[in-house]
Amino acid sequence: MTMPMALRLSLQRHPDTSCPPLTGIEVELARVRPMKLRLRYVLLGSARDVNLKPPPGDALWEHTCFEAFVQIAGQDEYLELNLAPTGDWTAWRFRRYREGMAPAPGVGASVLDSQQRRRPMDREDRERLQHIGLDTLERFEPSFYALQMEVALDPAMSLFLDRPWRLGLATIVEENNGRLSYWALAHPPGKPDFHHPDCFRLELPAAKPA
Repeated sequence: MTMPMALRLSLQRHPDTSCPPLTGIEVELARVRPMKLRLRYVLLGSARDVNLKPPPGDALWEHTCFEAFVQIAGQDEYLELNLAPTGDWTAWRFRRYREGMAPAPGVGASVLDSQQRRRPMDREDRERLQHIGLDTLERFEPSFYALQMEVALDPAMSLFLDRPWRLGLATIVEENNGRLSYWALAHPPGKPDFHHPDCFRLELPAAKPA
């Protein structure tokens, strides 16, 4: 499934963590409706050395996990979404920085497709993906693992459409040996902290005039 008018962004690995199997992480993001986001996370490198089958549970961030944070510009409240490669997901609402954590009812998330590629695509594979309406992802050099998700945010919180949205995009990668690395658009000084305001580096313009 091709993403309409997608932004493509690179995540940065926290300097205090290492991840030899991966050369980088790319994220493509599109606002397909005022309250619906589509994201594709792409792990570049040897994804076979990454744990892509974490155990179920609410603490998805303890293993390989794709994350998105959404906040209205000028507000303290924000939303955290966690998605595992297995399709398990959780959504949390915070009143302010790391305070008032509670489940966010009404959020919907689903995996649209996932692909793992270790070699260049041949014509047969390309035609098969095109036939079922999937993006061939040939803009990414093999090898890689890609997961595309769609998030419906209404009515999770007061995400006013006449104000800009501030987003933080992040990934936790667990290698098969249990080692964790932390990736985000930007990192504050000190230990990894995706909730820090410095991580909310992407701004989406208002979806409708004020």
